Amino acid sequence: IFGPKDSAFAAIQEVVDGLTPEELSAVLLNHVIVDVAVDASTVVASKCIDAITAGGMEVAIRYNETTNVVDINGIIVDDFDIAGDYGVMHGMDGVLVDPAAYVPCPIPSVVEQVAMTGNYSTLLGFLENPLLQGNLDSIGPITIFGPDNAAFAAIADTVATLDQATLITTLGGHVVSGVYTSEMVKEKGCVMLDTIVGTKIRAMYMSHDDHDDHDEHSDMDGHNHRRLASHMAMDDHDDHEEEKEGIMINDAMVILADIADETSIFHGLDKVLVGGTFECPTMAPVAAPTAAPAVATQSGASFFGISAVLAAMVAVSAFVF
Repeated sequence: IFGPKDSAFAAIQEVVDGLTPEELSAVLLNHVIVDVAVDASTVVASKCIDAITAGGMEVAIRYNETTNVVDINGIIVDDFDIAGDYGVMHGMDGVLVDPAAYVPCPIPSVVEQVAMTGNYSTLLGFLENPLLQGNLDSIGPITIFGPDNAAFAAIADTVATLDQATLITTLGGHVVSGVYTSEMVKEKGCVMLDTIVGTKIRAMYMSHDDHDDHDEHSDMDGHNHRRLASHMAMDDHDDHEEEKEGIMINDAMVILADIADETSIFHGLDKVLVGGTFECPTMAPVAAPTAAPAVATQSGASFFGISAVLAAMVAVSAFVF
């Protein structure tokens, strides 16, 4: 509950006096958020939380690190975590009566969202190199297929032996121009995508009924693999115990899908794409990628944005070596 103080109601007494009981009830419900824990520590940790009140009003609860102030739709909140049988209440200096006062929280960048998972620190570590601060926004919307920490760890020795050109090509082979969502791949079944370094990768949706229909592939060692379980590593297609539906990028499984910001999208992989020949069982025309997902306008841009990811792909060798 965000509870207006007596002084807040007094400031709009004439408005309150003119409300019917039903209208007053609707106003009060706009100060209640149900099924969501919104205590002070959550607000501080999140910086900004979008919510819809019991009365249907959209609200944004913000914490300003510079001023150390919390507000809800611009109204200052200064009494926190008053606990009771009702849950928790915060005192505020005004009354929520103007829906137009709502300004959505900024959407975190792809990198910020991926960082929250805690599973891609190796990839994100590339972005901490000062050499990667170049601005590549002119490239436009992109799709990144990012290996997780375990994927990089599995080929750490191999990466250490790669020359700069091969390393750049390998990393650039995980980036595709345009925005491709998991739903697009499911609808198409299988698509061949051109990476920014001129290679091709296969994005294929595998369902429970596809086990006998889709082609197998050969990797650089000549072994056959069909990896369909999201959290199961398999060295040979005869070793798996259970096959599950999901999306595969070449021989890597998508384990995190559709992490998007204003311009681009990220899909997490359980394997680094290092080669092999992969084709769709039936080549289907690839439709032009959709525009980036529509999101609220952000104020300001994070240095660790999507352009930094591209810069990482280009200059990461300086960090690795």
